[in-house]
Amino acid sequence: MINAVDCRALALSVTGEDQVWEECDPIFHICIGFTADQAQSWCETAAMGVGDLVSDLLAPLSFDSWLLLDGDCDLYEDDLDLLVDRLENGHYSGQFRVDGQLQEGTFAATFTGVRRR
Repeated sequence: MINAVDCRALALSVTGEDQVWEECDPIFHICIGFTADQAQSWCETAAMGVGDLVSDLLAPLSFDSWLLLDGDCDLYEDDLDLLVDRLENGHYSGQFRVDGQLQEGTFAATFTGVRRR
């Protein structure tokens, strides 16, 4: 969360150019205020707290999962430099397991590839 909120920009938008926010009561002559650095620190503390709360809420939703893949393809070496230049007729299949249990169904796909120069 701390990366999602620009606490410095938020603090500067509240405190303004002089980087200080202050409010004084004209009757009791009491002033309260804070600096941009203080506001940034409070914002970062709040963002970390929200991040921790979200992590705690999502933790029970986690599970051990595995993606198992198997495949093959034809390799082509076109320019005699002993490096593969193309992958063609690629096929792979796989399974998805959650908490050690195979999930219903398998999947299959095809692929090709070309070496970037």
